[in-house]
Amino acid sequence: MTKGRKAAIYAAPAKPARQGVNELEQVGLAPSNVTDGTFLPGWDRIALLTNSSVELIDATSYEFMASVPIPSQPRAESLTLDMDQSSLLVGSEGKKSKVYSMGVPGEPRPSKREPCKASPEQTPTPKASPKQTPRPSAPFTPKKPVENS
Repeated sequence: MTKGRKAAIYAAPAKPARQGVNELEQVGLAPSNVTDGTFLPGWDRIALLTNSSVELIDATSYEFMASVPIPSQPRAESLTLDMDQSSLLVGSEGKKSKVYSMGVPGEPRPSKREPCKASPEQTPTPKASPKQTPRPSAPFTPKKPVENS
């Protein structure tokens, strides 16, 4: 991906050559102020970060699907999925910059994780556990920022 006046998305050859130069092919257009991007769960959509929004595009046709505003920050520079792929993490640059968590576009936010299924001989004796607090179900609701050190 490149940014600027000729912002575009490029793809590498399906079978890159082991020697020589592999030419990238332009497959789509990108917002001129794009700063980062990530594939979303299912690999069928791509989220592109700009200074003010997450732009959602189709990962096959590279066509625009939606735009979602992000929390205000000095300069949005980083975008990734959290470890369980249920939220996008949006960050700025600089020391002590904030990282915001927001819902994945078009995905319901899980209220709790599904338990692992064990065979009868592996099923442990139940123990008391603390009650889980469900996550909010509304997508793209900014949460309290996390401080970077």
